[in-house]
Amino acid sequence: MEVSTARSQELIWFIRWSLDSTAIATGDSSGSLWVWNVAGGALRFTKPVHAGRAGAVTWAPDGTVLATGGSDRSVAIINARDGALVKRLQGHESTVTEVSYSPDSQFLVSGSLEAPYLIAWDTAGKRHDLSGPSGEVGRVEWSSDGRYLASIDKDNLVYVWDRGRFELVRRITLAGSSTDTRSLAWSPDGSQIAAGDAKGVQILDPQRDVPVRTLPESTDASYDNVDVVGWSADGTRLGTFMSYRRTARVWDVAKASRLQTFRVGLWRALTE
Repeated sequence: MEVSTARSQELIWFIRWSLDSTAIATGDSSGSLWVWNVAGGALRFTKPVHAGRAGAVTWAPDGTVLATGGSDRSVAIINARDGALVKRLQGHESTVTEVSYSPDSQFLVSGSLEAPYLIAWDTAGKRHDLSGPSGEVGRVEWSSDGRYLASIDKDNLVYVWDRGRFELVRRITLAGSSTDTRSLAWSPDGSQIAAGDAKGVQILDPQRDVPVRTLPESTDASYDNVDVVGWSADGTRLGTFMSYRRTARVWDVAKASRLQTFRVGLWRALTE
């Protein structure tokens, strides 16, 4: 088995698995996108996709294309097989920090540091500016059925839109958040959202304006947040990770209690 030794000499800004777990994508500070095949470790391609940092990526659910966001204020749609540029979307006035495909691949949402903060693009490239956020977008997530979209901004506000007409249906203020919150994940059934900050994880009900529960945590570093790793398939447990402490936890969400704690390095947490 031959494994590629090609690697970026620049700072890596993300690592993202394809949804079928057959490939990994990374982006670097020079604006290049790198995609490797997991089986054998061969480099599939590397291509310059942005004039400046490539800081965000998402795979289309069918795995045929990737979308990347960069400091050149654009979104690039890239052929996942050979790295060819399919389309470039222009509309943001600042660095694109987040990109996310809807589960049916009909919409791509991009978030930015400045207004317009969130844009939803349909398959024809038509843009729909989303109202609500008034600050830097930290994370964008679709519910599993694709009906709702949620975002979180630097003011620690979570916004929820109905995908039908991209109508804002909820603005949730996170209670007592002390740092910029950038971690967000829907439960599998779409009934709850988990948002992490330095004080712990807040559990949100998309139908209510305030959090319904807190999974208590704390950190000694003011710049360290609790990152939401993901929900269990039945929606009863939640995984979290703190990079400064190099600690991962599993929580019982209903009881807001810790079930398990692990000491783990950041690289291992990202790749295993």
